[in-house]
Parts: sequence; structure tokens; C-alpha cells
Amino acid sequence: MAELPEGFSIAEDTEELPEGFSVSEDSTKLPEGFSVINESPTTGDIVKGVGAEIGIGVGGQLAGTAIGTAILPGIGTGIGYVVGSVGSGITGSIAAQKIEGQDDISWGRAIAAGLINLAPGGSAKSVKGGVKITNAVVGRAAAKEGAKGAAFGVTEATSRALIDEGRLPTKEELAQYGGAGALFGTSLGAATPKIGKTFDKFLGKSTRQIDEDIASGVIEFKDLKQISKVEGAEGEKVLRGTVEQVKARVKSEAAVEVLVDDAPLVGVKARLLSILAPSKVVGKEARNEALRFKKLAAADEELGSKIEKKVSAAIAKDASVEAKVEKFLAGGDIDPSLGRLGDELTVYRNRLDELQGEVIQQLEVDHMANLGPEKLAKVTDKILKLKGVAETKSIRKEISKLAKQKEGLEATPNLIRKIKKSREDQNFTRREYKMFTDSEFVPSAKLRGAAVEEFAQTLLKRGQRKTITSARTEASRHFDKLENKSARSRKLAESRGAAAQPLKAALKQRKNVGAAERAWLGEITDTGERIRGTLSGVGKMVARNKTDANIATILQKNGLAVPSESKVEGLMELRLKSGEPTGLHVKPEVQASINRIYLDGAQARSSNPIIGGVQDLYSSAVGLSKATKVLLNPPSYAVQFYGNTMNLLGMGVNPLGGAGRGIRLALAEFGGLDYIMSPSGSEARQAFLKEMNDMTKYGIKGENILESDIRDAFERGLFSKAIEKPVGFFGKAYAVPDTVGRYVGWKAQQETLKKIYPHLDDESVKRLGAEIINDTYQNYDRLSGTVKSLSRSGIIPQFASFTAEFIRNQYNQAKIIKQMLGGTFGADLGVDIGEANLTAMRLEGAKRMTALTTIYAGTAAAIDALNADGGVTDENKDAIQDSLPSWDNHKKLAIRMSEDGKSGSYANMSYVAPQALGMAAFDAAMSDTPLDNLRGMLVEEFFGEGSFVNRGLMEAVNNRNDRGNKISYNENDLINAKERLGYFIKETFRPGISREIDKMDEAARGVGDLTVSQVLARQVGYRINTFNLAENNKFMQMESVDNANGSKREYTSERDRGNLRPEDLEAVYQNANKSYLANMQQVRKSDDNLKKTNHTLDERIQVMKDAGVSSKNILATINGKYSDIPRVALESTSDIYDSLPTGAAEKRKAILEIRKTDRALSQRLEQTMKREIRDERRGITPIDSLMKNLDVAERARLIVSHPNPQGYLREMRQKGIATDKVVELVRLMSE
Repeated sequence: MAELPEGFSIAEDTEELPEGFSVSEDSTKLPEGFSVINESPTTGDIVKGVGAEIGIGVGGQLAGTAIGTAILPGIGTGIGYVVGSVGSGITGSIAAQKIEGQDDISWGRAIAAGLINLAPGGSAKSVKGGVKITNAVVGRAAAKEGAKGAAFGVTEATSRALIDEGRLPTKEELAQYGGAGALFGTSLGAATPKIGKTFDKFLGKSTRQIDEDIASGVIEFKDLKQISKVEGAEGEKVLRGTVEQVKARVKSEAAVEVLVDDAPLVGVKARLLSILAPSKVVGKEARNEALRFKKLAAADEELGSKIEKKVSAAIAKDASVEAKVEKFLAGGDIDPSLGRLGDELTVYRNRLDELQGEVIQQLEVDHMANLGPEKLAKVTDKILKLKGVAETKSIRKEISKLAKQKEGLEATPNLIRKIKKSREDQNFTRREYKMFTDSEFVPSAKLRGAAVEEFAQTLLKRGQRKTITSARTEASRHFDKLENKSARSRKLAESRGAAAQPLKAALKQRKNVGAAERAWLGEITDTGERIRGTLSGVGKMVARNKTDANIATILQKNGLAVPSESKVEGLMELRLKSGEPTGLHVKPEVQASINRIYLDGAQARSSNPIIGGVQDLYSSAVGLSKATKVLLNPPSYAVQFYGNTMNLLGMGVNPLGGAGRGIRLALAEFGGLDYIMSPSGSEARQAFLKEMNDMTKYGIKGENILESDIRDAFERGLFSKAIEKPVGFFGKAYAVPDTVGRYVGWKAQQETLKKIYPHLDDESVKRLGAEIINDTYQNYDRLSGTVKSLSRSGIIPQFASFTAEFIRNQYNQAKIIKQMLGGTFGADLGVDIGEANLTAMRLEGAKRMTALTTIYAGTAAAIDALNADGGVTDENKDAIQDSLPSWDNHKKLAIRMSEDGKSGSYANMSYVAPQALGMAAFDAAMSDTPLDNLRGMLVEEFFGEGSFVNRGLMEAVNNRNDRGNKISYNENDLINAKERLGYFIKETFRPGISREIDKMDEAARGVGDLTVSQVLARQVGYRINTFNLAENNKFMQMESVDNANGSKREYTSERDRGNLRPEDLEAVYQNANKSYLANMQQVRKSDDNLKKTNHTLDERIQVMKDAGVSSKNILATINGKYSDIPRVALESTSDIYDSLPTGAAEKRKAILEIRKTDRALSQRLEQTMKREIRDERRGITPIDSLMKNLDVAERARLIVSHPNPQGYLREMRQKGIATDKVVELVRLMSE
């Protein structure tokens, strides 16, 4: 009998199973405490029945099935009691890992167990995460051939040899060493064709590598499902849960490795990322928490401001309202006479109550985390014991020290009690001072003097100081400290990454502040302002502490932060906004990224008032130019509407569903429309206000890319403040379609989430729905900080930020679709996908897939149909598109050609359906390509002509408009500069509506490029642009010729200078010639485009002549072959003639000599000599020669304008310059 693995033996009638197992006559007896049912026993029952030695449940086929059934009901049963089943081994391993208390499931280990379980009596309890699945591991389990014959046929010696190689065997090795036929034939049977390729993904890898491949997507869910033979919806759900656990653990382990990896290159890259893309360092979760903080704080600030405005307006109208509101703030009921204002006050009280509850919870958690109760009990006990001891000086000192500790430990419980009391009495308001709330507040020096004196007198009365001098010194120090904590100082500190006040410090208020001190601090006594300050202050504090706690948890979970006691070198203490100790340490790059995320988008301002003013002026100019071109341009609003409609349809959302309420909520942002848009009735009004507040809280409004980009430019200084208010109105109006669209989408996502995850509460549904919308809808907060800065600075084109965000949105759309179809949607949002309704999830994914692809395909088909009807064919399509302006020729265009096919009009449809960008992003997400890989698509968008300001400025500096014509021809420098400046201002800040009015005026008068109907079409978003192909190609060829000549000059100037060594000159030549030929090829391509669009040869030649192409190169273009730049200078006929000897006889002799070698040249030289002799005889001067080159009319005008026209006419006739036609024109002009 073959020897079995240790612990196993063969009985006469049956296999002897591990302790606790036996086989009865009729059936297999399960371990004590187990039965094949669909209810899961307790862990105690499992451990009792199986025992620790069973390990991962592959000590026998029965153990694998029993544990699979017990731990994962339905899966083990579904797999069945099958000898040699891979699935039972995997299931048993997962079960065993759970028995062992492993929070992190290793799929690598489970796969190893499954393969090893193919061997009779196989045991995989020795398989660890770092050991690779090898023949040796399998062989060690089987020892020296099992009783039923070795499935692997691996001898012990062979096994030990293979284990040293540390890898899983290939299929060929399995066949060589003992029977791939047994493994893939008998054990797997007919399933071999289906899972052969699946096994390839596991072979040759360690268990850890398998886990990593699962995390990276190399090994997919379908592979695991196939190899583990999971059956039923319940089994599939559990399987998905374990897969997500593996992914989370592997990512966490990778993050820890990065944390302790000090490779210089990685460090440099991390530091750069912390500046340019901080979310790449700390991850999406941490970034979203930081963004959520801004929204939470903004929501309470906004709500407080709205209520303050209503209260202040009511008091201004009726002074008696103030006393009624003050009574309410003191804890009284709402006076019925306040009417609708009572709804606002109710919302205020309810929100403040929620915030106070959160403050109490935060304080209690903090107190418990710091072991406050235990410490307080110990200190109190020590004091009592010391008081029972004979009193001495040292005892009194110790008691005093402990009493101070006790007072500190009692501070938090006492504070909690006070807050609870004020919450019950409903009378909490913060006493606020402008010193600490207004960064622009400047305290009065005169008031400070009075406050110092008041404070000093108080110190004397209390006996805290003995002399007035020392009291005043102490008072001055006190007020210095207050100024250091002022809003102005805090703003500067926070811009440098400094932390805010801790929670307890922020809540603690000093008692008995004197009247003079309150006056110096700028006490806020206005009723409405106190409401705003209370809600805003407490809201921001709560949000800050909540966010910091979440960020700390996220960083630690992802391995980016370690407990401070770990003492890892090179780390620093994690500092967050609240100032509370975190007990965590991080790499400097992580801290820098956290700081950057909190301040994301902040633009550095110079402390120098002059430089800061210039920065503000420029930033304001960039913002104003965008505002006039976008916000004051009627077609922009129509494009907004179309874009939002298409985006919602692409999500499978009805754009009209909930749009009515969305419009009311969006328009309510205009103060005067608030009550008009709000529904009647107290409950309805309060619900309306809460929903408005929720929209801010969850980032549903105020996120339009272009409007936010413009608004962001005005948050700077003096100039921007003057401009921001008038522009702000139009910004809100422009954002209305976007806000409505986001609201409709948000509500739709909530309904979807309720179907997929019915267990989620309302707040979770709102939050997660907002996460989806903010990932799939343009969102300024989630735009890269680098892109924001470049856009504010006017470096990149004004619409580049929109394009970057569009790509991100479409990428996330596709990613969500893929997750839904694959049944994994929700994991990225932190939802337990084990609770998901997979059917509803997949149905939603299919709906989204259908909707998005229909939008893309349908729009593309419609545009293609328009183009076909407009005369665009496969033969001329590219030629037409290439001939259009660079900013449009790579976009999706609807084109209509004229009858002769040489001119036409087009509309840029990419504003509505950016096909190329959207489909590229979609494909990338579906293939799991990182979003970063799409950055190349943005090159054209990011490196165009810059903003309206930069474009106008460069045109003015170059004295050329966008069509290449001169802006000013005046030779007077002052007038020239004035005309160029006027052009810059007009082109940069001229409102878009002004252009539209001019276009309509021209169309009505029958001039200009557009018809009246085309101008009207522009107003609803169909922007018509006309073109003439010959004209467009002329300008393109002009640019290419200029570039070609520039390349040629680059070489000839270096050649003629003669300073370079031959090899260096040759390098210059090669580069210049390459550039020269490339530019001339552009001329040829342009000419070819004209040829494809029905232009005759004569028309094409005329275009090239007008573009400045030389006769030689015109012929080369037509013939399709250009000559290289000549390496040596080629002398012209006139140059050679000038080099001939002086004197007629000598020149003739030299020409005859040349005739021997170059007959053509000698003939040209003879003609030049004859012309020179003839001119000398006629007395023709160089000026006369220039006169001969003019046309007839120009010669006649010059003669008429001469001081002695008749005398000059006779002279010109004698010289043959004034022909009969010239004479006739002179006579007519003279009359």
C-alpha cells in the first residue's frame, strides 16, 4: 500500500478520515455540529466540529464540502460532495480563512488549496501568501503516491526539486511529471476545454501574485467564478464580496510599501505629484472628503446668509421684528406675526439642533478616545487618598497639581453638559467679533488703548498684578495674542498650511469681556449677523472635525499613515485643519498633498501691494474677457441647454423628470425670486429651503465649469471686487440650465440607488447619488488644480477646462456602466456590494449602455446625414475639414457646401456631442485604461492660442489680426501703439451679444457672410460660420511659405557668417532642410485639397501666387517634387554681371569667355549689357528704372503730382517711360 500523508490511513472498508470524521454504511457522516442545510452555524460550532487541524478545510473532500456549506450556505451545497473538486477546495479555503479570523481573504491561497485538493488526501494547510503554487506543494500533500493512485504521479524527490524553483508548473510540466491527463482529464473531465485558458492565469504565480492580479483586473470575476464553480445568486454575491476584500487588502499593502519606500526617484515623483496632482498621492477617497468639507461648510454658511438677509430685510421694514427675533434666539417660541420669516427661523433652529448634536457626539468620542473617564477617576482617587494623609507642604503641592489635572479632565464633560443645556433651552448663539470673522477688519489703535487700560485695571482689581505698569504690559501681551489669532492672521497662516483651533478651544469662550475690549474686537451685535455667524461658525467647525476624522481613517486604512508610536524614520506628524492631535505619521508628500487639497485652486498672491495689484488686474482681465464672450453671448445659453440634455440622455435619465422643481430651486438663487419660486405653506417652504441647502451640501449647484472658472478669477482684490458683482448676476443665469440638469440627474441617481441598494438610508442615498453626479457631470471642484491655475492665468484656451472635465465625465460614465454590468457597482463608493440587488444593477447598466451608445451613434449619424445632404462626400470631406480654421478643423462639424463646392458654411457640433473625446474616454474605461492615458488628447486644447486676453494681446503685439492683416499702418509710434491698444481692448472685452447684433445688422442690409436666418440660428446654438476654400488655403500657404523661408534663412545666415565648423554647419543644414521640405509639403497638401474641391489649375496657381509661393516652387508643387535648400549661394545674372571687369571691351571679352562653358548665361549677360548701354544713352537713372516697373496708372499719377508735370512728362517721353497710354491718362487727370 502506498504511504499516505501524515495523519491519514486506509481502513479495510473505508478511508480513515481525520479525527472527528467517519463514513457510515449508508452515507457520509458530517462533522459533529454540521449538517447540509442553508443556515449558517456559529463559529463556535464550526471550530468544535472541525478543529484547528483542519486548517483551510481541505483535509479531505468531506471537510471541504462541510465547511463550504457551513460557512457559505448554498455554495458548498451547490458544489456538492465531489471528490477532487477544485471548487470545494477553494470554498473550504475561504471558509477556513474566516474560521481563522482572517479579515482579509487571500484568493491566491484559495486557488492553491483548490488545485492541491485535486490530489487524494491533499492538505494545503501549509500554503502561505508568499509560497508559490508548485508541483512540490502538491507533491508534498500527496507524499509518495496516494492510495487511489497519484493524480500527479510526482515522486518526493521531484517535488522537493521543484519547490526550490518557487513557481506553479506549466501544463507541459504537469504532463511530464505525472499526468496532466489525470489532472485535466479525469479530475476535471469534460470541463477542460472551458477552463484551460482560465488555469493559465493562475499557473506560474504565487498566491500573492494571484491576489495582485485580481486587484489589478488581470484575473476577472468570471475566472474565479468558473474555477470555484459557484452556483446561485447567493453564492455569487458572497464570491463578489471576497473579491472586493482581496482588492482592498492588496491596495492597502501596496500603499504601505510605497510609504516605507525611500527610492529617490519615487520620492521626487511623489513630491511633484503632491504639487501638481495631490489626489494621486492621497487617493480619491481622501480628496472627496476634502471636497465634502468645503460643501458642508458652504451649505451652513449659505443657509445662515439667506436667513440673515431675510431677518435684516424684515427688521429694516419693521423695527419691532428685531425684539421678536431676539426673543426667539433666547429660547422663545416664534411670534405668529413674523409670518413667512418664521419658516426661516424654524429651519435655523432645526439645523442648529442637528449641529449641536454632532458637536456633543464629537466631544464624547474624543473624550472616550483619550480615556477621559478613566483618567478622571484615577486623579480623583489620588486626591482623596492624599487628603487622608497628614498634610505637609509637598502633599499640598501634589494635591494642587492633581486638582489642576482634574479641572482639565472635567472641562470636556462640563462643556458637553453646557451644550446639552443650551440645546434643551434652544438659546445658543455665538458671540462673534469682526476681529475673528472678517479678514479685512482692521482694529482701531485708539480703541486698543482704551481696551488695554480697561484690562489692566481689571488685573489690578483681581490682584493678578501689583503695579499699573506691569498690568499694562500684561494687557498689551494679551491683545497681541488676540491679534495673532485674528481672521487676517489666520488667513495668512492657513494659506501656509497651519491648523485651525482644536474643537474644545473653538467652543471655549472667555467670560467677562469688557466693553472697551468688545468695541476694539468689533463685537457683532446685529441680529441677522449673529444668526449667520452662529450657523456658519458651528457648521464649519463640525464639518472640519468630521472631515479630519474621516481623512485620518482613510489614510490609515490605505496604508498612507501609520500610528505615531511606530517610529518609522522619514515621517512627520499628520496635521489636519482642526488642529486636534491625530496620533498618526505620514510622509511629507502626503502632508503636502493634504494641504494642497484643502487649498486646491488657491492662487498665490504677492504680499507686495503693487505686484499684488497687477496680479489682480490681470486675473480680473482674464475673467472679464471670458464673461463678455460667454456670459454676455446669447448662443452660449442655448449650448448649455443642449449639452445638459444630451448628458442626461446619455445616463438614461429623462431630462424633464423633476425639471420643474429643479428650475424653481435654481431660480430661487436670485434673491428677489426666492419667495416666488418657493411653494406655499410652512412645511413645504421648510422642505424647499432644506433641499436648497442639500444641493449646496452635496455639490449639486454652483459647479458649472465655465461659470465657476470666471467666478474664480474675481476672488482676488480691488479690481476683481469692482467687477464681480455685475458679472455675478449673469454667472448665476448661465449656471441655471446646469443646476437644473444636475438636480434632475441627482434625483434620478437616488431612485436608482434605492433599487440596487434598498437597505441604504436617505442621507446615504443623497450622498452617493451626488458622488455619481459629480463624477459624471462637469464639476469645477474636481477639476485639476493645475488646470484651474493655468486657466486663471490665461495660459490655456478658455474652453480647455471644459474639455478636460468632459473627458473625465465620459470616462466615469463608462466605468459605472462596466461595474453595473459586472455586478461590482458600489464598491468604489464604499457600499457593501453583498447587499446589492444584482438584477436591478445589471438592468441599470444595460439601460445606461444603450442610452450612451445611442446618443453617440445617433448624433454621429445625424451629422453625417446633414453633411451628405450638404454636398460633403467621402472624396472631399477631409479636404474641406483640413481647409477650415485650426480651432475647428478637428471637431465634429455640420457642413453645407455651395453649388460649385468651393465655399460654404459650417456649424461646430462638438459643443453638443464631442464625439472623438467622448468615445475615446468610453473605450478607455471599458478596457480599464487609466484616465491619465488620455492626456495626449488634450494637447490641442491645452496648447492653443491661450485665453481671449492672451490671444488679443499677442495679436496687438504682433500688429496682425486673426486673418493676418495689419492692425495699424501708421508710422507714428504713438498713434500706432494707440490703435493696437484699442484693438486689444475691443477684441478682448467686446461682449458676444455686440457681435451678434452686428451680424444681424449686416445680414439685414444684405452684406456680411451670414443671412438673417443663419444669424437667428446662431441664437439657439446653431453657430454658423462661412468659409471660402481658396481664401482659407491662401492664408495656410502663406504661413507655410513664411516658415519655409525662415528655415532657409536659418541655414544661409549661418553659412554666410562662416563661424561654424563644417560638421556643425551640416547639422544646421539638415535641420533647416527638413523643416523647409516639411513646410513645402504643407503647401502641396493645401493645393491637393483645392484640387479635390473642384478648383482648376489656374485657380490653384493664383492661390499660390497670392500666398507668395515662388514660380519655381509653384511648378514643384504641381509636379510633386521639391528641391533641397542649395548648400552654396547661387549667384544671379545681375550678381555675375556686376562682377565683370569695367569697360565695354573688357566686359564683352569676359562674356565671350563665359560663352564657351555656359551659352545661356552669356546670352543673359549680353542682354543686360545692351540694356545698360541703352539706358545710359537715354539718361535713365536708377529712379527711372523703378518708374518703369510701375503700371500705367501709377506712372501717370506720379507725373501729374510732380512740381513741373509738363516738363517731367517730356523727360519721361524721351526716356521711353511715358508711353502713349501714360500721356493720355496724364491729359485726362489734368483736366
